[in-house]
Amino acid sequence: FRAYAKAYAHDDGVIWDTAVALLLRLQAATGVRLHLLHTQTRRVVEMLRAAKAAGQTVSAEVNPWCFWLGNDWDAIERLGSYALSYYVAPHHSEAVYAGFKDGTVDIMATDHAPHLREEKEPGWKDGWKAHTGTPSEQFYLSLLLTDVAAGKLSLERVADATATRPAKLFGLYPRKGAIRIGTDADIVLVDPKAKRTIRDEDVLSKCGWTPYAGREVQGIPRFTFLRGAAILDEGNINVREGFGRQAVREGVAAAAH
Repeated sequence: FRAYAKAYAHDDGVIWDTAVALLLRLQAATGVRLHLLHTQTRRVVEMLRAAKAAGQTVSAEVNPWCFWLGNDWDAIERLGSYALSYYVAPHHSEAVYAGFKDGTVDIMATDHAPHLREEKEPGWKDGWKAHTGTPSEQFYLSLLLTDVAAGKLSLERVADATATRPAKLFGLYPRKGAIRIGTDADIVLVDPKAKRTIRDEDVLSKCGWTPYAGREVQGIPRFTFLRGAAILDEGNINVREGFGRQAVREGVAAAAH
């Protein structure tokens, strides 16, 4: 896993930047709607800004590991394939964070991948044999709220990046991503002052682990309402099988700029 992480860092984003440059050129030629995943380099943020300024229909997302995991070599050493083995050098991570803060990088997506430990353990000897991805859905909001508490992000930007703008980008707004009469009443109530230390034993996913274990966060979700029903109550899941519904798009708007 170390060799993979070092090789990933050594190219300094050249492979990633080249791929995105090609995609943006194809988008300009065809006019298709383009959404970019896994934003992780400074140059990609620069290209995104230029593309949006030129009126291209493009949007992008970033994942939690870019800001709170992959930019820490000590975490790579300690967690191995549990940390994806993607090393995002600080100069890239900081540039992407700035792009996320100002909305150039539109949304935060969890890239949630709750692989079991037995699917990760082979990575200590052979990184190619480990399943890639990390479980991120449960704690990503607390990671964002911790940065709000530290004055790095605004609460409005967090709401925009996790609710409003995703709903707009993927044709679900205003039924999703808005609090108003006639919408689905999907609401998360958080305690912005509460602190906790993330622990593996608190993971609700069947995988039973998180790469963020041991990290102290500030800003804890207390209640989650889906279509007006409280499905999370102080850490307890209260939802019956079959309660979920497919979120059907009602038309895809142009990417938010």
